[in-house]
Amino acid sequence: MRSSTLIQGYQNDTNSLILRRTSASFPFISFILFVLINILVILFVPVDNFPVLLSSILNLLLITVFVFVHFKNSPYSISNATILGFFYSFFWLAPYIQLTNRRFPNTMPFDDELIILTNLVITLFIFAYCFTRFLLKDYRIVPFSSHHLNIEPSTIFLKAIFLISILISFLLLPMVIKLFVNREWLIEKQSLSLIVRNFLFSIPTFPIFYLSTYKSYFARKLGAIKYNMLLIISIFMLLLFANPITGKRNLIGPIYLSVLFLWLRSKKWLLHSFFIIVIVLTVLFPLTKSFTHSSLTIGSFSKAFLRMESYNIYKELQGLDFDAWSMLMAGIDYIRKYEITYGRQILGVLLFWIPRSQWTNKPVGSGHLVAEKLLMKQYAMWFTNLSFPLPAEGLINFGLIGVIMFAIFLGVVSRYLDTLQNTEGYLRTLSIFTAFYLIYVLRGDLMSSFAYYVGRILGMYVVPLTIKKIMRAILYDYIAR
Repeated sequence: MRSSTLIQGYQNDTNSLILRRTSASFPFISFILFVLINILVILFVPVDNFPVLLSSILNLLLITVFVFVHFKNSPYSISNATILGFFYSFFWLAPYIQLTNRRFPNTMPFDDELIILTNLVITLFIFAYCFTRFLLKDYRIVPFSSHHLNIEPSTIFLKAIFLISILISFLLLPMVIKLFVNREWLIEKQSLSLIVRNFLFSIPTFPIFYLSTYKSYFARKLGAIKYNMLLIISIFMLLLFANPITGKRNLIGPIYLSVLFLWLRSKKWLLHSFFIIVIVLTVLFPLTKSFTHSSLTIGSFSKAFLRMESYNIYKELQGLDFDAWSMLMAGIDYIRKYEITYGRQILGVLLFWIPRSQWTNKPVGSGHLVAEKLLMKQYAMWFTNLSFPLPAEGLINFGLIGVIMFAIFLGVVSRYLDTLQNTEGYLRTLSIFTAFYLIYVLRGDLMSSFAYYVGRILGMYVVPLTIKKIMRAILYDYIAR
């Protein structure tokens, strides 16, 4: 049971991130700068097709209005800042730059009718999300009882989980070394990759989240020297099992962003989280490609530095990293030439854990499906590992109704994450991680992002929670004797 003493012990850690409906200072200068930059983009990156330009500007205006509403109504919501940051970066800025090229990252040609339809679908999705997120603000989402689902601070549990994490680290070390030398080794084993990378690899990353969540409590209980020593060990395990060089950016990014925001517990940082997300997505996300997936050799690092020296943001925004908008366009083209799947794709998402050997006609990811049946046959695409954004997932499953359904569900999830962000302890940490992970979910495809999320949550939450409950039961029985 939680005691009042325990709550007081880590109350200072949790108060700083509590969401309040507040009249906090509006980041006026940052917002005006954001508006001016977009005006300059429109002026200096001309789009000569007026209907296409109009549909793009409509989406920009809609995003700008809801960014303004975000700062006025929920300036400290990380989930909403993340979603709006994705909308702006992947659904407006990158595709607007791509319009000047008249050919898109997924090799689809310039088709003004299809482009306008794509922008209208995005308009519908953004409006449905924001309607749920903002206009229904008086509807309160009541959280479930978090008492038995939280992982509370305990020095005994901390020591136990550290021993378990270190043991797992030693057992997996040969695999990690092999990844550094040749990362293709794990890519070739896709089912093993999912199990190892997202479940076993996530368990040793739990200590850094646990220490960051309750840093004042543990620093006081353990003393500065012991706490800093454990912190250094946990950082080492984080770098080992969530390494930016060998890991997928979509998976690594939310981990490091979460840890960063847990340590920078300032409302100033939360207030500017939208702009931070935009910078991360448009600058750091493509820039890290220089090092991500590199082998641990001098030649690989020298090539990575050369790529960084030739970095061009204008060129990067036209690359495959920003194919989400064009994949929505491909999804529209797909259902015009074929048909919607009537939920078959979402069924594959929910039942991702069933082996393909047991389900021979198991659906592939939606990005793979569209690439294989459309882009590789009718256009010039040469591989199937493509994104497929959330609006496109709704569209390919249930048509326009699916777009609205998925947007409403995203709005409910976002508001619920705000509710969890307003709770105490480790559940708040999970809400922050999930908020940043929404970037991967929004970019897609949904099957891979959902499967990876389940694996990650099992390792960094379900396993530690189970260990904590087992330890509590054993200690309770021991004391009762």
